[in-house]
Amino acid sequence: MRRVLAWARPRRWSILTEAVLAALVAAIGVPVLALDGDTEPVDVVTAYLDALRDGDVDLAREYIREPDSTADSSWLTAEAMSSDWEFTVEQPTRSRTRVHAQITAGGQSAEAVFQLEVSEDEALITNPYAHLSMTPRGGGGGFGLSELELNGHAAEPTSSGESGVTEFALFPGAYTIGESNDLLSDPEPPVFLAAPNERTGLANSFDPVLAEALIGDDAVEERLNADLADWIDVCAQNADPSPAGCPFSAETDWGLTDGADDYLDPTDLAWEVDVYPRVRFATNPAYGGSYTVETVEPGRVHLTATAYDLFEDEEGPFSAYCAIDLAGLEPVLLPGGRFEFDYPEEVWADCRPA
Repeated sequence: MRRVLAWARPRRWSILTEAVLAALVAAIGVPVLALDGDTEPVDVVTAYLDALRDGDVDLAREYIREPDSTADSSWLTAEAMSSDWEFTVEQPTRSRTRVHAQITAGGQSAEAVFQLEVSEDEALITNPYAHLSMTPRGGGGGFGLSELELNGHAAEPTSSGESGVTEFALFPGAYTIGESNDLLSDPEPPVFLAAPNERTGLANSFDPVLAEALIGDDAVEERLNADLADWIDVCAQNADPSPAGCPFSAETDWGLTDGADDYLDPTDLAWEVDVYPRVRFATNPAYGGSYTVETVEPGRVHLTATAYDLFEDEEGPFSAYCAIDLAGLEPVLLPGGRFEFDYPEEVWADCRPA
């Protein structure tokens, strides 16, 4: 069964709250704006969603007032739209500036709340998009995407401003994630529902959506660890005491270390993987449903060399086991369903004599 993910959850209490507010407005005699003719705000929202489901972006834009936003608009195109969703629209209170809609797909639903700007002769939607945020590759998160593919339309997430966070806008509707990605699309790509809400200008995190697609999936975990082992093998081919961009080192300010003594002028360095680490994606409760990379089994490498022993005041064989430090590791999911890994440039030596 296709996974359907909805970050815009129904807020059933909001309808009751609006009814109470509407009654108060009526009681104090505040006038309600009206449109000429038979046009109602609910008709504007219905026409907007109809146009989007038909893939007619130009028509849909006639019903909105473009918000002032710096969000990435790469997915606000007909190519990123899908018709595989339904909706219902209602105006549950006497307020003419707020309309509710239920967007449904695959048996699940998300509530959208549209704000409208109403004048004497027209009504325009002022929050036409769902805004999402995510940490792009290299942004310091526990996971990265080389590209984000929604409904078959792919683009590279980029940072927005100084925060290092990507914020992007989506039309309301249903979106499949990574249709062409072998890892995400087996057996079927996950689907999530995008729905605007009354928190105008604030973005919902996309992390929980990705977390639900990645956490607890055996195929994802096996692929992640197989690619991790391949990456560590490549690192181990470096004849360097601290391979650049790799998660282990035996180098200190004094030279080479086995955790007990320091050595100088190493030659014939050779790394060998002794134990491969194992990791998985896990939830991070401290950050509201986002995810992190959790080490399940630690790993270590073995370094041999010939070096000058400062303590013994002579040259001799060097042998040490060094920990594989995965703190700061950022797996990056590639379009084909494989992972590559970004890693901080510097790692502390954590070694002991072999």
